[in-house]
Amino acid sequence: MIKMTVEISEVAASPKNEFGVGVRVHTNVDHRTVPETEGATFVGLCLAINAYMHLRGAVGFNCLRQDKLDG
Repeated sequence: MIKMTVEISEVAASPKNEFGVGVRVHTNVDHRTVPETEGATFVGLCLAINAYMHLRGAVGFNCLRQDKLDG
């Protein structure tokens, strides 16, 4: 199973964020145990979110990128 959380919140508009909305996509995925069909569906959803965000001007948005958190 893949769990995906999408957080959408208003933020201050700026040259880097002309629409004033922030989006964060968080997932817990263990790629070693996820069936291929679930993984393909997950990637398809992420690509759709990326395409929408790119159309809205957030060309650097990529919810398939893995962020490393300190701590």
